[in-house]
Amino acid sequence: MASGSSDKDSKVAQAPEPDGAMSKAERRAAMSGLDATEVKWSKAALTLVALIGSFIVIYLAADHPTHKVTQKIHGVDHIRIVPISDSYLLLGAVVVAFCLMGLEGVRRRKRTLVAFALLIDGFALTLAFAPLGLAVILCGGWLMLRAYRIQKFGTPNAKQAARAAATRPPRRERKQTAKVSASNVTGHKPPTANKRYTPKAAPRRKVAKPTE
Repeated sequence: MASGSSDKDSKVAQAPEPDGAMSKAERRAAMSGLDATEVKWSKAALTLVALIGSFIVIYLAADHPTHKVTQKIHGVDHIRIVPISDSYLLLGAVVVAFCLMGLEGVRRRKRTLVAFALLIDGFALTLAFAPLGLAVILCGGWLMLRAYRIQKFGTPNAKQAARAAATRPPRRERKQTAKVSASNVTGHKPPTANKRYTPKAAPRRKVAKPTE
């Protein structure tokens, strides 16, 4: 009987791995590094953002340091020339700096550095052009999502990860199997309920108080 339950637990614990699943050492290496597809998309996104940031700096600092503002005073339009805010120059400089850091991360195959650079550039670009900034943020989130799939299922592929998730036993069964395997290793059995019958104690009789 015990052997049958242990065989069942071992079957639950040893869920089938998806095709192309990585070992633990390969998962650690893949989570910290980048594959060819990730390198291609990360390099394209960082290069595009770096060009946009450089254009912002050059366009505002060199060619257009001022802009025209129209004000209506007493019904008459007045055109004023005002300087461009330095915050836009700072924005372009920050974008270019983090793009260079991200490209260095691509060269060294550092996933965390590349994702961090993409996220910072994305949030910075939302101040000037929100759709482009959101696209860059999604690119950084995509890198982190693939790292999560590698850690959880041993593959960055979405279809293979879905198949692996479908074949995994429920969380409650995995916890129960882990407890059983731990008790088998240590030799201690989990405590069981005491089945020995214990009769109920007879109720105590009340002693009448003596009357005077």
